[in-house]
Amino acid sequence: MTALALHSLKARSKTAFHFVPEMDLVGFPGSSGKREMDIACILDGEVIFGECKTEPLQARDIAKFKTLRGMRVTPPTKIVFATTRPVTDAFKAQAQKLGNAEILTERDLMDF
Repeated sequence: MTALALHSLKARSKTAFHFVPEMDLVGFPGSSGKREMDIACILDGEVIFGECKTEPLQARDIAKFKTLRGMRVTPPTKIVFATTRPVTDAFKAQAQKLGNAEILTERDLMDF
């Protein structure tokens, strides 16, 4: 799933695309202090973080991005959620509150 999302994002690049596969961000509040980031890339100078799921996206998938926005770091330019499952209107509404979120669905990820 992550590879499909990165491939889709790379196809948009006009000048440069750099990525790391699934990384841990440290310094988060909580017991472990870190959160996994499925998508971490720079697309034409824009920092993009994201979450990939093969199951339906849930409100809890947005939580780490809300936490990241409240931390003393520069937030990503864009947040991407990628899934091959249908996306509920409730999830779309929650993602929209982030202000810089995009949802990639199966149609965006697969070459039909």
